[in-house]
Amino acid sequence: EESLSLFRLINTGFVFQNYNLISTLTAEVDDIEAAVKEALEGDGKDPFDILSALTKGMDEVGKRYEEKEYYLTELVLAGETMKEAFKVLQPALAASDQSQDKTKIILCTVKGDNHDIGKNILGSLLLSSGFELHDLGMDVDANVIVDKVKETGATIIALSSLLTMTVEQIKNVHEALKVAGKTTLLNLIGGLDSPNEGTIFSNGVKITDLHEESLSLFRLINTGFVFQNYNLISTLTAEENVMFPMNLAGMSLKEQREKAVSLLKKIGLGDRREHLPFQLSAGEQQRVAIARALANNPPIILADEPTANLDKNTSMFIRDLFNDMKKDGKTIIIATHDDFLIKLANRVIIFEDGKITSEE
Repeated sequence: EESLSLFRLINTGFVFQNYNLISTLTAEVDDIEAAVKEALEGDGKDPFDILSALTKGMDEVGKRYEEKEYYLTELVLAGETMKEAFKVLQPALAASDQSQDKTKIILCTVKGDNHDIGKNILGSLLLSSGFELHDLGMDVDANVIVDKVKETGATIIALSSLLTMTVEQIKNVHEALKVAGKTTLLNLIGGLDSPNEGTIFSNGVKITDLHEESLSLFRLINTGFVFQNYNLISTLTAEENVMFPMNLAGMSLKEQREKAVSLLKKIGLGDRREHLPFQLSAGEQQRVAIARALANNPPIILADEPTANLDKNTSMFIRDLFNDMKKDGKTIIIATHDDFLIKLANRVIIFEDGKITSEE
């Protein structure tokens, strides 16, 4: 009876006579929340049984849509009804014993897409099949998805894109996930992130045992970072950005300035040292970032997609800089898709989905 009641609720109002179309539809969407609450709290029904009943209703809507008895309007309203039901059901589903040790799935529509019909229908099917669902909603940026993956440890991401113009965003999410995996690895090696488990040694030092103050000093002396997005301090000039890590290391102002000027000349920016980051091109900003990484003469350089945002000529210039560093005896670890940079490497490790798949 409960399943039949909920089935009627989700479907009643989709077969109309002549009048009161909008008021009938609104009442059905509004009623679902109260009905689910009553089933949970008043009747003590299992949330997964309620979800199963709702899913049967959605199945029937799908069949009628395929048979052209229902049209897009009815499909939209069915999706809205399920969306309202989920608001009540999700906490109960999460608290259920059946939710333990379940496969985690992240569900959302991609950036720029505000249509969630398909997402809601898929969500109902996933929940009724026993998956742990994390619905991020609509118009979700790739970085938000990456952060949620890190937070939940989800192994499946379900992306919805109704509009042709937003399909490209699916690729962007994929790229963001790949970059995030490599970035996390570099951050772990450099001591910017801490592992959930395991041990990290750098230059023979067990950095996972270091306190934050000691770890900061270790990073300052032993590691230079080159970030994909440069991470220059916007209020400092190119020269001051290069001087910044030397200042943290306690170097005298005279030494800082002399070395900063020398490094900027080496990378071909001696005449741009008084410019702020916004006054520099992307390639120039990346060169300043490289000079900053070399400021304290660290033995290890970590570079995250250093040529990703640059044109071919600038990329070749950056490649030559890394080649010079290699000749100077620096250990350089680069996360990259750039074939020119890969050719410089003595060792190439291929990563896919956070795992080493091959090594050369």
